[in-house]
Amino acid sequence: MNLAGKTAIVTGAARGLGAACASAFAGRGAKTFVADLDEIDPNDSAVPMDKVHGSLRLDVTSRDDWSRTLSHMVEKEGRLDILHLNAGVVSRPLGAAMAKIFEDEPLDWVSTESYDKVMSVNVAGVVNGIVAALPYLRESHGSIVITGSDAGVMPFPQDPLYAMSKHAVVGLTRSLGPALQKHSVSIAAICPTGVDTRMIPAELRTGELRLTSPSFVADIVCQAIEADCHGDVWVVSNDGTMSRFAWDEPIVLQSRWS
Repeated sequence: MNLAGKTAIVTGAARGLGAACASAFAGRGAKTFVADLDEIDPNDSAVPMDKVHGSLRLDVTSRDDWSRTLSHMVEKEGRLDILHLNAGVVSRPLGAAMAKIFEDEPLDWVSTESYDKVMSVNVAGVVNGIVAALPYLRESHGSIVITGSDAGVMPFPQDPLYAMSKHAVVGLTRSLGPALQKHSVSIAAICPTGVDTRMIPAELRTGELRLTSPSFVADIVCQAIEADCHGDVWVVSNDGTMSRFAWDEPIVLQSRWS
């Protein structure tokens, strides 16, 4: 799919990777809407507000909010071509405590609130978006791209709940691919290593941890849309390389903890 002239929505787009992807979409000529639960402040956003088509306040955990938002958007624009489900959260702060992570008893730190939040945003938020968008995407033969994580294809002991949610996203993508292909709707998951955004604590971003730039990942997202994937998973490494796995191809990667 060529992005030029297409109508796109990016969730979690107030800053970070979502903002970089919205900027990349707009740069390729897409009518891009940036959506976030937080109101987007033009003075505190990497989104080029003068280039995107509009901003939307959206609670991805609410199916009703999804339905209303997309209905109004399509009523105004006439179509929806690209759905980028980027909104995501971690379930625990990493920060300076990361060095002592293996001293924790497994899951003793988990609260009802931390579990509910990571699952409602990272999993239900994705499902809600796909369910609400599919009627429009079938008409346009559109594209879905989900921001996963390398924590969705390998162990991530620092935050097992986050890893669980991202494994769910990868499984959903691979399982939906063949069915959506019948409707000429593409779907892919982009699974980067740590991206240089506010989700990574400041003490880690300034340390020796090698991070991937948001703009590089955004370019991979655009490539996935252009490639018309059907359940593919794209793993983006922090060394500037990318590996693409078809929906029926096993993902074999060396675990960072093996």
